[in-house]
Amino acid sequence: MALSYSQMENSKGHSPCLIAAYLLVPCVGPVHAEIPGLNDPDTTPGYGGPTQSTLACGCNTVMYSLLQACTACQPGGYRGVLSWSEYSANCTDPTLLSYPNPIPPGTAIPAWAFQDVRRTGKFDLVKAALTGDTPESSASPSSTTATFSATLGTMAASSSSSPPSSTSSGAPASPTAGTSAESGDGQGKSSNVGAIAGGAVGGM
Repeated sequence: MALSYSQMENSKGHSPCLIAAYLLVPCVGPVHAEIPGLNDPDTTPGYGGPTQSTLACGCNTVMYSLLQACTACQPGGYRGVLSWSEYSANCTDPTLLSYPNPIPPGTAIPAWAFQDVRRTGKFDLVKAALTGDTPESSASPSSTTATFSATLGTMAASSSSSPPSSTSSGAPASPTAGTSAESGDGQGKSSNVGAIAGGAVGGM
């Protein structure tokens, strides 16, 4: 089964490749957060598992699903999709059914990316297409509360970050989609995103 980017985009119009690039930001920063397009599915069948620098961002089933969808949407389709065991070979304690880091503002993780790949051992394209993108998970602004104790003459301040919610918030970044696009159109997509594979984050 071959999928198109439009079938797997989130509500912001981000392809699976671009969403995956966003989720690399906590590990490598926005400048290096890029998922290059696959030039030849026969010689480069898909995206391998996380490397040492991306273990904290890549060792989870959400990133696995996004990268397999990114692969499946490119020429070669399902041939390049890795099994979960192949992808997670370098992970000592992978996170299941969730993304372990704060979600970078500017994108949203679609519902299909949270599928339980342990049951089949591989990303299920049909299930992903049927699940769709909603509800999505995205960043929420952190909130800081201060508690004053007049009787003790001290001040205790505590900060807490709200967990990701299903609503988008925060100022959007300026992502670019594709292997060569340099600027976005304000909606997180380049003007020729339909013809470009891969994803990169810039201007965050």
